[in-house]
Amino acid sequence: MITDNDVFRSHGAVPRSSLDAFERQFGICLPESYKSLIARYNWLQPHKNIFDFVEANGKPNDLDISFYGFDSQTYPGSKTIAYYQPPDEATPDDIIIFGYCGNGDSVFFDYRPDKSSTNPPVGLMYHDDFRDISPGIWERTTIRLAHDFDSFMSILREDSDN
Repeated sequence: MITDNDVFRSHGAVPRSSLDAFERQFGICLPESYKSLIARYNWLQPHKNIFDFVEANGKPNDLDISFYGFDSQTYPGSKTIAYYQPPDEATPDDIIIFGYCGNGDSVFFDYRPDKSSTNPPVGLMYHDDFRDISPGIWERTTIRLAHDFDSFMSILREDSDN
């Protein structure tokens, strides 16, 4: 997985108890590999932080990811991951946002297929694209990025522009 040499920015370790409390608060089980990573690298931004994907409209694109943290004391003035669950009424139920992109989009664990999953799919939620789910009810557009967290981490690459 990620070693110290793979980390561009992190604000150190976070107690595993913070991750456990988050799981209890939202009634979910986070993937074990995610918990191990974030427990060591809170507020992680890896060197390999770019992912390629196909947009909802079929066009290829790439975005970056930075991970939200669990402890605001290690990153003063910031809001923890819990603050972003869910960000508003247009966010689909049963998703847990764990990362953000520079353009405002969010990367999330998708518990919609199975709320009890310990290894849910990873998706992207657009911040500025909505779909009509019923008259007068809109929901942010989401797409699947990877089958699970480990698969998502394996598609990350370094920015070729730098």
